[in-house]
This record gives sequence, structure tokens and C-alpha cells, in this order.
Amino acid sequence: MPEPEAPESLVVIKTAATAVNPVNLETRSGRIPTSLPAVLGWDLAGTVAHTPAGSGFRTGDRVLAMTAQLVSPRCSCSAGPRTVTGGSC
Repeated sequence: MPEPEAPESLVVIKTAATAVNPVNLETRSGRIPTSLPAVLGWDLAGTVAHTPAGSGFRTGDRVLAMTAQLVSPRCSCSAGPRTVTGGSC
């Protein structure tokens, strides 16, 4: 499967791991309505593969992110080698 192309203005993260949280479980159970097909596992850890100028991230940064698919197409992410140090995308 070819990798999707992201707009130059977005941070691209190569995902290494995802997590299932209570919101994912509520979505799967039908308590939170969503369109199918749906992708669960919104929390992730990975490395930055592409970053636009001024984002505060560098290619290769290790990050934690939450994609917030129910709320908006934006995500929040934090970078740091051992601890979360802040930042957003």
C-alpha cells in the first residue's frame, strides 16, 4: 500500500505504537456514534517524518500524539527523549 501524501503544512508522524483508551471502547460499543469504517487507536507514539518550518518539531523527534478524530482533523503532540516537554501540531 502506498504511503499517503500529506500537505506540506502538516507534521507527519511515523507511528511506532498505538493505544486503546476508554473513548475507543465507547466508540466500538456504539455509545459514541461514528461513521464506518472507523479507525480506533487515536493515541500514538512515533517519530516525526516531516515537519513544516516553524512547527517546533524536527524530523526524527520522538513524539506522543492524540489525533482527536471525533473533534477535529488536528492533533496535539508532545516531544521529548524521556519525558513530555510540550509542543503542538
